[in-house]
Amino acid sequence: MFNIYQRVVTSRRVSLLVRNNSTSIQRFMQLCANPELPTWLQYCVENPRSKRADDLYKEIAAVAHVAGSSVPWSPLERKSVLSKIISMFCYLSAPSFFLTISPSDNDSILTLRIAQGEWRFSTEWHLPSLQERTRVTTDHPIASARIFTMLMFAVLELLVGLPCEHATRTSTPPVDARLLGNFGVVIAFVAIIELQLRGTPHLHALIFCDVSPQFVRRNLDDPQIREQILHRIDTIVKAALPCEPIAVPSRQPCQDESTPAFRDQRTAVPAPFNLSEFAAHVAGVVSSTNMHTHALTCTKPPHGTTRCRTAYPRGSRNGPTTFLQLTLLRDPGGKEQPVALSHIGPVLSDGVDDPLLRDRDKRVIVLELSRPNGDGPHPVTEDGAYYVDIELGENSRCVLIAFPVAMQYGC
Repeated sequence: MFNIYQRVVTSRRVSLLVRNNSTSIQRFMQLCANPELPTWLQYCVENPRSKRADDLYKEIAAVAHVAGSSVPWSPLERKSVLSKIISMFCYLSAPSFFLTISPSDNDSILTLRIAQGEWRFSTEWHLPSLQERTRVTTDHPIASARIFTMLMFAVLELLVGLPCEHATRTSTPPVDARLLGNFGVVIAFVAIIELQLRGTPHLHALIFCDVSPQFVRRNLDDPQIREQILHRIDTIVKAALPCEPIAVPSRQPCQDESTPAFRDQRTAVPAPFNLSEFAAHVAGVVSSTNMHTHALTCTKPPHGTTRCRTAYPRGSRNGPTTFLQLTLLRDPGGKEQPVALSHIGPVLSDGVDDPLLRDRDKRVIVLELSRPNGDGPHPVTEDGAYYVDIELGENSRCVLIAFPVAMQYGC
């Protein structure tokens, strides 16, 4: 059905335009007036690689050209997105956040009801087993795609704070009039939809907001503004559970008695103003869905040949969220190891008189989120990284980012 729809859209949006000059118009009229043209076209359709098909194409291309708009989900449309992203990079600098949304269509009550033709909602409706839900969503991809599209429009408009440009007829409000969303004041975003192996869609988005990398670099040496930036980031991104996760089973009728409550969308989510219940619900969802489980995809080359390509499990950090300046330091064996300085140093100058390169900042600065795990000041996770304070000089300290291959250096 998707192939048929794409063919229909292609035939509607692609057209042949005759070149705007008297010679081309006259030659095209003579070609159309030829009584043998229908026969030639039928032969060329049946024999697209024949010499007659090439000659007819050259004759038409000399007086006309193909024009039209983009076809949804076509390879040409996906390739054109890259140039748009690059232009946004040049105009808005680097994006602030990379967002991935992969909703579970197997848990969507609305998708299951539409797929099964049940339009009336009832609290007595029994939730099918996970195997049955997977079969229903796989057999009805249109219902899953429609619900996914509606959900993504709502997330981008209500949570990100900016509606999709092609989904609204009103003009985008100016930046000064935009509200503060979950990611700050959003300047722009670009999103693309991809399909997983089993055909379920997920969304990737680049979000450009007021806390941009360019703004951070420009105010990196101001301690007061730097602390305000870190506070803003902590209100947006958290890498810690607010409380101990508890797996609460669903109280609604289910074929699988072990179905957790967060996977049953018939159960209302606790209101945010009830902080204890809301935090417990969030902890249960995060601990059940955002915990990495090693699979075959972790071994994809080149990074997955020696360890998990997504670098899990990762190290923990009990300190507050901060900016770290990275540099290289040689260990006693002469091998270079990455270290993070405890304090950001001054701008390194190249001594170049070129005004375009005079203010170039060669410091490598990364954002280190607070990832508490354990009671110690420098907890170590299995196969992960850990941080160790070491002395570099009279008034200089750094934090060593140690990996299993360098575990002896730093202990």
